[in-house]
Amino acid sequence: MSRRWTHNDMTDRMIEIYSLFPYQKRVQFLKSMMDQQHLSTTSVSNEDICEFFRSLLDATGIISATGGNLQESFQLGDQRLLGKTSDIRGLFSSTEDNIGDWMCSTLFQGWVRINDAGLKIGRDLRYLIKGQGRACDFLVLSPSALPTLVECKRIHPAMGGKSITETMSEVKAKAFSKTGEAKTQFASTEKFLGNGPYYRLVVFDISSYGDTFTQGNKDMSVIGFEEKLGIDSLVSDLQKEPPTGIDEICICWSNLYYFKGAPRVLAYYTKPLNFSRRTGPVNYRGWTVGFYPVGKNTEKYKELRVSSVGRSSSWVITSWRSTTDDLLTYGPEEHMVKRSGINA
Repeated sequence: MSRRWTHNDMTDRMIEIYSLFPYQKRVQFLKSMMDQQHLSTTSVSNEDICEFFRSLLDATGIISATGGNLQESFQLGDQRLLGKTSDIRGLFSSTEDNIGDWMCSTLFQGWVRINDAGLKIGRDLRYLIKGQGRACDFLVLSPSALPTLVECKRIHPAMGGKSITETMSEVKAKAFSKTGEAKTQFASTEKFLGNGPYYRLVVFDISSYGDTFTQGNKDMSVIGFEEKLGIDSLVSDLQKEPPTGIDEICICWSNLYYFKGAPRVLAYYTKPLNFSRRTGPVNYRGWTVGFYPVGKNTEKYKELRVSSVGRSSSWVITSWRSTTDDLLTYGPEEHMVKRSGINA
């Protein structure tokens, strides 16, 4: 999907979306960003820039989950697909952890709805079980695999400033804690639904842990984990001590790409880890959202692009260069020379 927007257009649309729930903390944050005609590290902190793009990604998931319009108006479709209004308002009056988990699950829900991968949300379980233990998020159905129970978790660091080793150690500890919670939720859900067996998938979003790590040079820099340095170490640790009672964990993280000092693209990556001999039907491929300039005008955002796959760094760089004509080389003006004859 590609569509031209200004920064204020996009911010205003997001404020409208989050006001519906209402998610007051994010609404207030976005209102504070309205005065910025464009995002630049000279006027906005990296933390706020990451939050802005995460708000944009979550809004994309909400619109997709409701069957809304990403192409033209960036507006919601059928809000009933998110659940009852009373249930949603109750959730948004609870903790930030619960809201974060809901955002993570809705992002996944939106991805399933817009991808023609033979999957469908069989049941939204987030508000279903009351008084019998908390349920997981979704039952996902596929004609060629076991029905899959999905639980989505989004975790946040208690404080920044830690080394990559300390950060991944904290993430690992939370991963084991959260998968323990998920196992309890899966058990409650399976008891309620019956008719098993079910494949158990935990979607685990650790994006905000990467907000303090930067790599790159003056022309391009990236905020977020390096896959080989951070994510692969977490994968190795989880494989050495695999959680029991879980078939698969899908680790999700994001990289925010800066070009010439301005943030342009958020790529939301995924890495599945299978801990059983069974195979699940879900191949969650992430997202990419980007604000691009028109031509060489790198000071203003003019074009929004959304893709339901986490694009590689090579793809992001090439896409950036194509929008700014950096793939072209301009030489001196050439003139036609008229010849009077043909050489033998």
